[in-house]
Amino acid sequence: MVESAQQLLTIIEQLQSFVDAQLARFDRVFDDCQVTLELESALNEQVAVIEAEKAYRESQRDEVVEQLRQESDQLADAWTRLESKERQLLAREATLQSSGSQGFPANEFEPTASPSSDPLSHSENTEKPQSRQAAVRQFQQLSREISKHSRRND
Repeated sequence: MVESAQQLLTIIEQLQSFVDAQLARFDRVFDDCQVTLELESALNEQVAVIEAEKAYRESQRDEVVEQLRQESDQLADAWTRLESKERQLLAREATLQSSGSQGFPANEFEPTASPSSDPLSHSENTEKPQSRQAAVRQFQQLSREISKHSRRND
């Protein structure tokens, strides 16, 4: 009976040792999981910050693109008005030359008081959309040429 009690004590000690080893192993795994969870939480916070920054930059970019579109439209309109004024002046010159005059009357280039008579004013543009598109294309071509020229001079 003493011998079987000794065997039982040995088995209990072995079981205790096995349980202690398993508990230590579970503690290490738990600690590793805690570190992983903390890293994942920090990573999620960084992702949220980056996504917020990305959204802010996209909204800024959209605002700049819209502003550039508006400016492009304004420049195209101004270009169209400028071309219209040039055509008017060329037509007047041709009319004067064909009628035998030697030049423009003295007041031909003086500004008028009426804003509606100024083709460069911001009045409604009554030209067809095709001519506006042509003006936009011409402006874009001119812009590219100026860009190329400025790069060559740098």
